[in-house]
Amino acid sequence: MLNRHLSEGNPSVQIIGSFGHTGNFLAHAPSTDLGKVTTRFGRLLDTDWVVLPIDDVQAALTALADVPEPAAEDGIRWTLGLAFRRRAGVECGNVVTTPRAFLWRISPCTIGVWKRDNLGAGQTLDRGRRGGGWGGVSGDIETQLGGRWTARSRRTVDGLVRRAAQARWHGARNPV
Repeated sequence: MLNRHLSEGNPSVQIIGSFGHTGNFLAHAPSTDLGKVTTRFGRLLDTDWVVLPIDDVQAALTALADVPEPAAEDGIRWTLGLAFRRRAGVECGNVVTTPRAFLWRISPCTIGVWKRDNLGAGQTLDRGRRGGGWGGVSGDIETQLGGRWTARSRRTVDGLVRRAAQARWHGARNPV
């Protein structure tokens, strides 16, 4: 249904893959105007979207490759991830660590994240003490820098990049 509706407008967009369960789509569009592609998703699904070129997403993953894990804390599991801004660039401002996550700037529109996850009995994730999850991390960044952000685990972002490679999808500035 999404592909049918996305193909009927300008610019045309086609979903060619997904990963995870929270609206993480891999899409192809002949347009390099990410604002127009983002608007197409927003109008169709009545929500904010972050649309990025796959090359930018891959570069952000590469930036995470050698990032050391924070010091171990009793009852905490650290989860590595990324936060992306809805529109390109933030003119100024520093991002600082919050009680929810260690944060650092990778690029004007990308923040590296070590999210603090609480563990419960048996050293498994305590779902009753999520602390806002990735949405909470996005909110922390929005409070500091403004704009609309979305945060995802490295596993989710890496899954999308792998799907792009599997689809043998190539293009100079096609969005993910």
